[in-house]
Amino acid sequence: TLLASKLWGNGGVTAVTFVTAFTVFIFAEMIPKSYARSCCEALAPALAPSMVFIMKILAPVSVVFSSISNAISNLAGGVEEDNLTVTEEELFDIIEGIDEEDDVDEDAAELVQSALEFTVKTVADVFTPWDKVETISRTMSDSEILSIISEGHYSRLPVVTADGNVEGILQVRKFLKAKIQGKSLLKTRSMLDRAFYVTSNIPVDDALNLMSSHRSHMAIVRSDDGPIEGIVTVEDILEELVGEIYDEEEVEEWDEEMEGGDK
Repeated sequence: TLLASKLWGNGGVTAVTFVTAFTVFIFAEMIPKSYARSCCEALAPALAPSMVFIMKILAPVSVVFSSISNAISNLAGGVEEDNLTVTEEELFDIIEGIDEEDDVDEDAAELVQSALEFTVKTVADVFTPWDKVETISRTMSDSEILSIISEGHYSRLPVVTADGNVEGILQVRKFLKAKIQGKSLLKTRSMLDRAFYVTSNIPVDDALNLMSSHRSHMAIVRSDDGPIEGIVTVEDILEELVGEIYDEEEVEEWDEEMEGGDK
């Protein structure tokens, strides 16, 4: 800056500042970091001994500055952290970075990213709206219920009253077993499992823990003020983590579609 001011006056300072900043960014930031990233496996072992030497030499200096930092943090009411931490944004950047490496499995990187996003999603992001939910009532005949079961391939169905309240959850397996044994099916409430409720605004990981502790595969989703909004299943939540889950019937239907069209 002093040299530019002497040679070209104040007008040259701006130009020199821009050129200097650009040069530093290119040759001291972008090129070295790009090279180190692309050749990290070769560079790391080569530079490790010198890094260890510098760390040992500068250890007393590091202790002094760490002590000053901790003292200031304690005066400010902060909590000293012994372990290195990263923010959620930094962790996302790390995952995106390793995903771009050729030797990193893409599915593994996507799974880790899904796990990070898993904790910030709520039930509202995954549940099935109530108007798309197939329900039954105890006033239906056995043939009507069997027709709904066979057409939808359901494992559980909500049982509702005439005014729209949920009486419980019917396990299809239990229904079919009772049908084979000739028992009275939905005429008694003992055939039904108790409905478990969650609100739509809780995180999906909390919902999964609650459903697991209550041994409930399906939960009725309702808003904070009470109205039913839909249902959520353990499968819905796990699909947010591992992707689409297909059962045997869905796989067979998919294979049939592939055979009928272009693969």
